[in-house]
Amino acid sequence: MKISITAILPCRNNRLELEGHVAALLEWLPLVEQVVVVDSSTDGSLDFLRERLVATNVEFYSVRPGLYQAWNFGIEQARGEFCYFSTVGDTISSEGLAHLVDLATQHSLDLVLSPPQMVEADGAPATMRWPIHEFADSLDADFVLPDRAETLRWLTAFLPFTILGSSASNLYRTEFLKANPFPTEFSHNGDAALGAKIAPFVKMGITRQTCSRFVTHGPGRAISAAEQAVTAKKFLALLEEVSQISSPEGATALAMSRSLLEHKITLLEWIAGLEPLAGVVKEQIGYIEILEGQNATLREEREGLSRLAAGVPLPFVKAGHLLSLKRFLKRKFGL
Repeated sequence: MKISITAILPCRNNRLELEGHVAALLEWLPLVEQVVVVDSSTDGSLDFLRERLVATNVEFYSVRPGLYQAWNFGIEQARGEFCYFSTVGDTISSEGLAHLVDLATQHSLDLVLSPPQMVEADGAPATMRWPIHEFADSLDADFVLPDRAETLRWLTAFLPFTILGSSASNLYRTEFLKANPFPTEFSHNGDAALGAKIAPFVKMGITRQTCSRFVTHGPGRAISAAEQAVTAKKFLALLEEVSQISSPEGATALAMSRSLLEHKITLLEWIAGLEPLAGVVKEQIGYIEILEGQNATLREEREGLSRLAAGVPLPFVKAGHLLSLKRFLKRKFGL
């Protein structure tokens, strides 16, 4: 008997990673109702997938490039009761899928989260951890159903990151996603934006069981302070929209309002640190360049500041809370 799942496989020039991914997918392919391949590749990925995925429950679509646009297109084609995102390189077992479906069905959930096993590209254990891992470790039970206030707090606590972790570790109710597609205006933070958008009303559960493997990726494109400030302002506006959604009265409403206010303040601190960063760093670099001829040891500091101007690295994020860059610069460089 098939599980009522639509597995969405978005692909864009992933030919080198597809061999192992397809091998893992074939384990549960006969068990799911539908697989939707959404491809925007130019490297032969679609031809490879057509050759290897020959089951009658697989559909192939070619679309224009766009990360969450491709995901939303897949959602539009979905016929299964639940959606699973089979992002290339990230795998799940048939037992893991069944576990997520059992929880979603038993508790009538819109969303089930699980912590993925983090591995390097060669399969070795990775040290990277996400907020979902911290939450899973802190749970007193193998499965929890947070109330409305807790759900809102958790889904808005780590912006522009998210407790959702990897969508290849989670299960979504299809009807819910069709009504609430992934926002496409937040670049690669669409998962986090969706989490914040649905936070006041989604029915969510979290399991401690690890059902999937997530392959860590190398450092991506450096994101400038100006770009990050734009993203932060978008999330601030999103939280303002969320705060306008009606909530229950009493203690729950108060807790939800406090959470939103706290997270708005965190974003405002982030913006306050980012906006003056470019100008301050450029001024300091110019000053150091003048002195470099007299003191060669300052070159290393200038190079560090140049890297900082290009993009703020992830070590600034600790336990999901963003440290003010302005305070960091003052403490480290005396700016």
